[in-house]
Order: sequence, then C-alpha cells, then structure tokens
Amino acid sequence: MKRPIVCLFLGLAACATAPETGADAAITLEETPCFGFCPVYTMTLHSDGAYVLEGGRNTRQTGLHRGQLSPAAYDRAAAALEEAGFDARDPDITMGNPAACRNPHTDAQTAIITWSKRAGKKRVAYYQGCNAPKMRKALEELRAAFDYDTLIAKPRE
Repeated sequence: MKRPIVCLFLGLAACATAPETGADAAITLEETPCFGFCPVYTMTLHSDGAYVLEGGRNTRQTGLHRGQLSPAAYDRAAAALEEAGFDARDPDITMGNPAACRNPHTDAQTAIITWSKRAGKKRVAYYQGCNAPKMRKALEELRAAFDYDTLIAKPRE
C-alpha cells in the first residue's frame, strides 16, 4: 500500500513544479506600434524551443522567419509568466480599463501575450504605459527568453 501512495505523491510533486511542455504549449508575444521607433512584431515560442517570428517595422528582420532556441528559453518564459500570476491576471491591462491600469503615461506599446497550454489559452493585453510592475518584469523576462536583442531589436545607428 505504501508504494502506490509514494508514487502518487512523487507524480503530483513533479507536476506542480515543472512548466507545461508538449507540442501544444507555446507563448506568443506581440508588440504593437507606438508613435516612435518601437519594434512591431509577433513571435511564438514553442516548448521545444522552435519559434516563428514575424517582424514588422523597426525590427532587425522583417517578414516571416523560423528558427530554434533551446527548450530552456521556453521554460524561462513560462516561469516569468507563472511568477507574474499570468493565469489570474485581468486580460485587459490597458488605458481602457482604469481599474487595471493606474496612472498611465501615453505613447507606449501594447504587449499582447498569449499562453497556450493543454488546459486552454490565456491572452493578456498589457499597455506598457500602465503601472503594472509584475507585468513589466514578466515582459522583460519574455524578451530575454525570446532573444529580443539578437532576433528582434533593430540596431541603433
């Protein structure tokens, strides 16, 4: 009797600490235009590290590109979203929702983050002019995991 209980306990413990992976697990980050030189792009990172990047204006590369990062990149991105309480976040952290967007400033991008998992899909629109420190930190971590400086950001001349 002890053996099944121990196996059940170990199985549950493993599920509780590991980010969800699999062919259906992916995180998409889209950043919208601003009135300046903000990069406009959409990038989806899958749990195996494969990515699809569509670069728009003010990006290092425009058009559709596919590539491979390490699976650890997805794990880092997933951990950042977990730490920010992404699943419990209001899906609308924009100036149109004053309860979620306190003391905003103007002319910032909106980051649209979508996390697709077996349990479903969660989408959050985060206007970067909102005072939302946990979302700001999560966005910075996502950019780092997505290799933003190498793949997306256009070098300054």
